[in-house]
Amino acid sequence: MYFLKRNWKNLIVFALCVICLVLWICTIRTGSVDQTQRISRSVAGMETPIPAASGSAVFNSPELSQSDPATISSNESGTSDNNPDNNDDKAKQKDNKNKNNKDKEKPGKIKKTETTPAPTEKPKPVKKDDQAEDKDWFYVYLSIDCKKILDHMDDLTEGLENYVGDGTILKKTKVKCYKGESVWDVLLRECKARGINLESEYTATYGAVYVEAINNIAEFDCGELSGWCYSVDGWYPNYGASKYILKESEEIKWRYTCDLGRDLGANVNK
Repeated sequence: MYFLKRNWKNLIVFALCVICLVLWICTIRTGSVDQTQRISRSVAGMETPIPAASGSAVFNSPELSQSDPATISSNESGTSDNNPDNNDDKAKQKDNKNKNNKDKEKPGKIKKTETTPAPTEKPKPVKKDDQAEDKDWFYVYLSIDCKKILDHMDDLTEGLENYVGDGTILKKTKVKCYKGESVWDVLLRECKARGINLESEYTATYGAVYVEAINNIAEFDCGELSGWCYSVDGWYPNYGASKYILKESEEIKWRYTCDLGRDLGANVNK
């Protein structure tokens, strides 16, 4: 005390230290009381049932806040991956879904029929899926004409005279053919290469391509029995050009008929 009386500054410092000590003690006691209250409230909250519709109660819980997010997601949805019954239901649903998708992917069957059977000594029609195209190739001959129109110019649709000309659209030409290609494949490639207009349509009834027009001259442009026919080595097949697989050196003729092929020598009854 003698030291304090002689130095008033030291007295002030001593008083401040005492005040700080008292405040520190009070802070510690207050914090411990608050911590005790928080723990009590948390325990009371865990004992209280959590409402099913309260999402905040689940995520504010001290224990669930540290749990795996996958577990929380599972609890919210009301399902569990560890439940065998749920796993069986999911597997059945997945199998049914895959089965439905497979059924949708299955194409409808097309009933393919022919007008009359081809002669036994002539090539049989081949489906497009069965045509195995190869890199090997050979030469065939191709020609296109509409000379029969010249005998029926009065029946020709007006404005098509220039497309008829002298009746020759493509004279006999030696062209390349790859192994496995059809008459239609060769016609399509050569018309594209020469800029000749070609119109066609796939006929589901016969499962083949039908040629509607060549060089802008279409069916029925020269009478109700007019249209395009093709022959191979003089024979007029009774099936579509996309079904006839070519062989080396065969001669293809595309000709326009004004009388359903009879004016070309084709026997339409066979």
